Amino acid sequence: MRLLVATDLSEASNKALMSAVNIAGKIKSEIILLHVFEVSDIDKSAKKLVGSGFLNREIKNQLEEITSDIQKKYNINSSYLTKEGELFETLAETAKETKSDIIFIGTHGVHGVQHITGSFLAKTINSVNIPVWVSKKNTVISEYKDIYILIDELFDNPVNDILLEIAEKFNSVLHYYFTESTSSFTSKELIIKIQTVIDNTKIKYTISSLNGEENINQKFVDKASLSSCSLMVLERNNNDISPLIDIFNNKNSIEVLCLN
Repeated sequence: MRLLVATDLSEASNKALMSAVNIAGKIKSEIILLHVFEVSDIDKSAKKLVGSGFLNREIKNQLEEITSDIQKKYNINSSYLTKEGELFETLAETAKETKSDIIFIGTHGVHGVQHITGSFLAKTINSVNIPVWVSKKNTVISEYKDIYILIDELFDNPVNDILLEIAEKFNSVLHYYFTESTSSFTSKELIIKIQTVIDNTKIKYTISSLNGEENINQKFVDKASLSSCSLMVLERNNNDISPLIDIFNNKNSIEVLCLN
């Protein structure tokens, strides 16, 4: 796999990088760091530094050090790119150019990539057509032993290849939570798909329903937060992710993988 990590060299984006390293350590992957200079959002003096190449050189030196460290410590092939432009467009373009499989981003803060919160986060996820993995500054990187999956009206493929590979490599238990009754026609079809595929693997899974609960999204987060869940999974299926954005901003800083 090819993992694209958006970074502004902050604590939050470093946590996203560590998540990518965690995945790459189990699933053979290449890591690409992307730093975007959003020149329109910086002051005149900073623009001069970018124009002169000084700031660019400083950033590149740090990225070079990080990628070298990853290769030496973890034996993971890694490289970096620096680009100038609008963050959302540049991220989407770079993901396509590099043929990346997952984008990793860190949230929480007020600068650069850290500023990807709320509507900004939704815009980022909506702008790309590959999975987006979201970590927070306070996220605890773990072994993903329990993965919670919210199956709503947007979810099309509950046995996504990336999800199953993560479950196999980390020996995870997949906990499927349906927003509808598990006896509904749509739910039954998806459950048959889950059983048909996963019953032929060693992956363990559970199936539950949140039907009838008030504020289903929050109930899903509450269940994940009260358990040993370390990764929540959603799917937007090319729809606007905004209605689910509160899940990304969960108070326990549980990582979220949004499939597409």
